[in-house]
Amino acid sequence: MSEKENREEIVNQVKATYSQELSEIRYRLNGMENGLITDLHPQSKMYGSLAHNVVELRKEINDLLYKIATDSEFLTTKANVKNHFDI
Repeated sequence: MSEKENREEIVNQVKATYSQELSEIRYRLNGMENGLITDLHPQSKMYGSLAHNVVELRKEINDLLYKIATDSEFLTTKANVKNHFDI
């Protein structure tokens, strides 16, 4: 298997393992992309301000990165993961 195929496999495994977290991030980004923020729709408070969405998105990304970094079960099933990335 080539290095590119190995990287693609690891990315696919991360996507499968953390699909819920990625879905939540994708949902927030899609809402922001579509203008679903209180700054543009003051009559609807359910969207949250742009600043609020950025803060929440930052938390979600940090939480996901922490999960990936500390998930020993996930990492131990990926032999030599460091060899596949320029870390």
